[in-house]
Amino acid sequence: MAKATAKLEQRKDSKTGLVRENNVPILIDFTFSGKRLWIQTGISIDRKNWDQKNHRIKSSVINSMELNAVIQKKVSEIEKVYLDAKINNVDVTTAYIRNVLNQVKTSNKKNFWEYYEEYINNVKLKCAKNTLKKHRTSYDLLKRFSTTNRIAIDFDFIDTEFYQKYVEFLMIKMNHSNVTIAKYTQTLKQFLNYCSQRAYNKNMVYKTFSFSAKEPEIVALKKDEILSIKNLDLSKNKYLDQVRDCFLFLCFTALRYSDAANLKKNNVCYDSLNYTSVKTKTPVSVPLHPSALEIIEKYKSNNSDKLLPFISNQKMNGHLKELGKLANLNRDVVKVKYYGPERREFPRKLYEVLTTHIGRKSFISHLFNQGMDSELIRSLSNHKSISSFARYNKIEPSFQKAQLLEKFDI
Repeated sequence: MAKATAKLEQRKDSKTGLVRENNVPILIDFTFSGKRLWIQTGISIDRKNWDQKNHRIKSSVINSMELNAVIQKKVSEIEKVYLDAKINNVDVTTAYIRNVLNQVKTSNKKNFWEYYEEYINNVKLKCAKNTLKKHRTSYDLLKRFSTTNRIAIDFDFIDTEFYQKYVEFLMIKMNHSNVTIAKYTQTLKQFLNYCSQRAYNKNMVYKTFSFSAKEPEIVALKKDEILSIKNLDLSKNKYLDQVRDCFLFLCFTALRYSDAANLKKNNVCYDSLNYTSVKTKTPVSVPLHPSALEIIEKYKSNNSDKLLPFISNQKMNGHLKELGKLANLNRDVVKVKYYGPERREFPRKLYEVLTTHIGRKSFISHLFNQGMDSELIRSLSNHKSISSFARYNKIEPSFQKAQLLEKFDI
């Protein structure tokens, strides 16, 4: 049976003849098949700071988490070398283990966080701004988890217990909803997939991780609510008038904010819109509704090459709440979120939750309620995922009743 244990060197001080108490090297004692091998970790501490029972540096010592991670990594490397050799029927000797460990040492140039930074730089080249922000937030959350729980994260340590503790951290410490937890655990798995594909990571336990979450309710504007915004007299408020036009353009085209804000005048060809989606990186060509063309015509003579005067998403969302209040969008809506098994309700007025994305939702919801074929709607909204598109299928009770009476003729 093979066993690797971290121990303090027992060499005596040549001057006193006593076992050294200060600056004592930490070694790995590896025993296998009646053989013994002592391997340096490169770490030295005072004997009083060593936890003899757990074979680790005491948690009260500064940087103990990082130093113990180095020790554990060395233990894991030794055990892996031995197991790989046995699986491949290699005659294991002390010289063999030392030689393989030296190769591992020279080839392993990055730690977990450096690989994560490499991944983010890779993502930066191919994803949208908000997607990049999500991956950076995931990195920051893991860092905070590591510091808060005094856990040094490495590929070998990512097991079921680690995952459960991380979910608990996101749920309790960060007070994240289930949807948010699902997003960041999935983001972690995407990073680990990247590392596995490049042979940085050989621990596949993460593939068993899963976290299900009920998607939030879709909030969409009804036809009369869109018209209430459209019919507002904003002749004395040019700034809010522009915000209104940009929002209505989203309602009439189902464009994502990121796509609409980046449109140039040359993206319009007669009564169609041709552009490359920021999120999906795919070319899109969709017909324009007369109401959308009317808004485009209004800004045709401005001095910018931008199609419409979109401001930042954050600022626009703030002004939309003001706009919704002016349009008397006072319908009661309930935002429901799940925190673990707990269901929490957040009652709001419609204008309080008005955002740019509701324009896209409203376009899709309105066409559903007009009875348009779902595949045709999806081709107009440029949804690649059928599952994400299905969430928008919010049919109003009045339409359900009308269709029931019309179609069910028994």
